[in-house]
Amino acid sequence: MSRVSFLNCMLILTTRFIELAEIFPIDLKLDYKPRRVDYRALKEGRTIELMNFFHFDGAEMTLRHITLSGVRVNHVFPDRMAI
Repeated sequence: MSRVSFLNCMLILTTRFIELAEIFPIDLKLDYKPRRVDYRALKEGRTIELMNFFHFDGAEMTLRHITLSGVRVNHVFPDRMAI
């Protein structure tokens, strides 16, 4: 067995895989009061800082229903997560 095929076999054996997962809608209520805006981070392109311009007090939202299929878990979840 060549080294490349051996490494491929090891990758297949150590890769966790989700064949099918269905996540139903999740209702959230969000209270967020920003303390400050980091303008340097905003200049560097960290768009998450835009959230600090808004005040959410009791904002309600629903995360939509999703279906996942054929997902390699090593790329999505950290190794320390037990599955």
